[in-house]
Amino acid sequence: MKNIISKLTPIAGILTLSACMVGEGVEIGQYQGSALYQSSCQVEQSTIGTRNVLNGELFHEYGNCIAEAENRCGAEQYEIVRVTSTEPYTVRHQYPVAGMVQSVMYTYKDHEMTFICTA
Repeated sequence: MKNIISKLTPIAGILTLSACMVGEGVEIGQYQGSALYQSSCQVEQSTIGTRNVLNGELFHEYGNCIAEAENRCGAEQYEIVRVTSTEPYTVRHQYPVAGMVQSVMYTYKDHEMTFICTA
């Protein structure tokens, strides 16, 4: 049992660190008497609707913008006020593989999401 826990501890640390790195949005004003927050995120389009291998949750269309709202307000304790999105765009990444360079294309969208906490 101790061996299993020691192997899982780094994974838990990475998950905690990644949640902290996401942030919790920035307060930008008021909306109907509640603080209004804004978050920005970039989402790789092929991940939407697939399951995260680390926690089994579905990747949302608005990606880390949702994570920021949940960090600020709590799970499902927020209301999306507005989302502004860019048109999809393609980025080429190159990776060295067995002495050669492999090129992979990814399609992204950038989002700016404003939200309020409901709890």
